Amino acid sequence: MKKIFGNSKNVLLKVAGVAAAVVLLVTGTSFASKQIAENNSIGSDNAQKFAFADAGVDPAEALLLRTEFDREDGQFVYEVEFEAKGSEYEYHILATDGTVVKKNIEDLDKVVTNEAKSGAQLREETNRVVNNHEQKPDQGRFINMQDAKEIAFKDAGVTANEVRFNKTQGNSDDGVKYFEVDFYTETTEYEYDIRMSDGTILDKDVEKLRTQKNVKNTTKTQTSKPVEIKPVEAVKPQPTTSSKTETSSEVSLEAAKAIAYKDAGVKASDVKVLKAERDSDDGVVYYDIEFTANNNKYEYEIRVSNGRVLDKDVEKSRTENKNTSTATKTENNYIGVEKAKQIAVNHAGVGMSEVRFSKAKLDREDGVMMYEIEFYKGNMEYEYQIVATNGNIHEWESDLDD
Repeated sequence: MKKIFGNSKNVLLKVAGVAAAVVLLVTGTSFASKQIAENNSIGSDNAQKFAFADAGVDPAEALLLRTEFDREDGQFVYEVEFEAKGSEYEYHILATDGTVVKKNIEDLDKVVTNEAKSGAQLREETNRVVNNHEQKPDQGRFINMQDAKEIAFKDAGVTANEVRFNKTQGNSDDGVKYFEVDFYTETTEYEYDIRMSDGTILDKDVEKLRTQKNVKNTTKTQTSKPVEIKPVEAVKPQPTTSSKTETSSEVSLEAAKAIAYKDAGVKASDVKVLKAERDSDDGVVYYDIEFTANNNKYEYEIRVSNGRVLDKDVEKSRTENKNTSTATKTENNYIGVEKAKQIAVNHAGVGMSEVRFSKAKLDREDGVMMYEIEFYKGNMEYEYQIVATNGNIHEWESDLDD
């Protein structure tokens, strides 16, 4: 050994180097194998559906805690954890066909697994747990999601027929479980956090969507951060004697893009749209539009009520900067947001003229650039993630909006 490596110190260093190389090789191979298996699997959404079906749980009533893709006993599985009906469920779903490999249900501090037990044993254990259980404040009779909606409607002074939903889901913070209920009417957006245990309103946020004058005359519940909202129908301004009132009808997203292109001095055919979505800040509703053209990047904020340019930013390209040049070249290889929208609409089996887009932007997801596309047809909401380089559909879902 000394002849080969020179001395004992060299021996140790070189052996350690060989060992490290072997570890890296094995790790890389394992990661690649896992990635390939996940790409060919049933997908996380379907794994959740198999778990909900086996548990007899309505997905709308469940609080999803975790969904992970992992290897177990030589096979790939999805680990799905959720809470529903006062119990916590943990499922291991076979990634190839949705078979339930393992499940665990925790109820009232007592774990009940799918191991074989007689009916008498199960009844005896359940009775013992219930009789000895000391009820804690957050373990009372939980309200359901519909109860939470009705509490929010009553507090907001609206009826179910007046609203459309952005989001309704279960969540948990510092051990307190609550429902997030986000909805909007023709003039106002509401966000509520409602505790599951007793229906208490933990937090609420109310934001007006009409003209700036109406916002000034209305006291907001609290100062809200900018939130993503769904498109609403154009609202005719209320008659008033004030000369400062904005009287323009809302401009569409396509019209806002045309305004931005004209201001930037570029042609629509030269543009690649990175993001085009509706947003709001301090009561002012605007379109947030980002695009590239002629190797420059543009960011515009266009006011919805009248099409005025509120803000713009232009990043000029630097051809001498290799990093910038590489980034531009990569970006030019993307399919573009308009094509991504078309791919999503075609997959959903609807026409472009039939839908309303609420989000269309380029974003990074797990290190991969993807277009996030969201749109509505009637009461059906669709969400897509489209790989930016090749147009493949990475993930999609559709939900009936209550």
